[in-house]
Amino acid sequence: MQVSSTTSSTNDALTNALASISQLVNAQGGTADLAVTAARDAVKALTIRAPISGIVTFDAVASASSSGASGVLSQLPSSLQGLASSVLGSGGGSSASSSGSLTKGLPVSSGQPLLTLTDVAGLTLTTQVDETDILLVKTGIKANVQLDAVPDANYQGRVTSVGVTPSTSSRGGVSYVVRLSFGSGTTADGLRAPRPLPGMSAVAQLQVRTDRAAISVPASAVFRDQGSDSVWIVVDGVAKKRVVRLGAQGADTIAIASGLKVGDTIVIRGADRVREGQSLS
Repeated sequence: MQVSSTTSSTNDALTNALASISQLVNAQGGTADLAVTAARDAVKALTIRAPISGIVTFDAVASASSSGASGVLSQLPSSLQGLASSVLGSGGGSSASSSGSLTKGLPVSSGQPLLTLTDVAGLTLTTQVDETDILLVKTGIKANVQLDAVPDANYQGRVTSVGVTPSTSSRGGVSYVVRLSFGSGTTADGLRAPRPLPGMSAVAQLQVRTDRAAISVPASAVFRDQGSDSVWIVVDGVAKKRVVRLGAQGADTIAIASGLKVGDTIVIRGADRVREGQSLS
């Protein structure tokens, strides 16, 4: 009877041990599953997806200290890092230093530029406008754009946004950023102008005001005298100062709102050297 009791106790102990071993195996299997899931998430984290389409240019890689996978794995509990590393392979947590072109399998560090994606479907133009003119610039205003690379062509533009953050120019003045959409252009021969490339330099002339009925004169004809805008008119060969009120002002011409009439003869060059009553021929 005593032998039978001892045998029964031994069988119970073996049964409990087997159950414990089974639970341990199941627990290790669950841990392995977690490690596999973490490894797959690490691979997904290394996949780059751009929100736009465009032309891809791979940047030169100066150096790389550690792979992105090791950064993801470092966030796992220490008990899972070893298993996840074994699933990814020996390179999952390694560090290296490299230089040259970006190649498959090259470790990179967090925040390191890998490539440049350029969207050439819709080019835009960013320009600086001086504080003396920025209040005239509104969204939707048309612009004529000239490229340094294509000096004989005119491109069409339109203001899409006007910045409110000031910046200081190299000459000490204050300017604001204005962004324009960039359309097609034509050459002086009427042919279609070449499509610009990103990064090209350009000059934009914004059409902030238009006055079709006003009299316009060359900008060089207008001068300031005693706080008033004036021009020299020629009457019977003699120079006479005429105070005028200005309208829309362009780079080369200025509209005269009042003070002149059609047919008046004015001095358009050397106005600063002319004196009242001076004989002119």
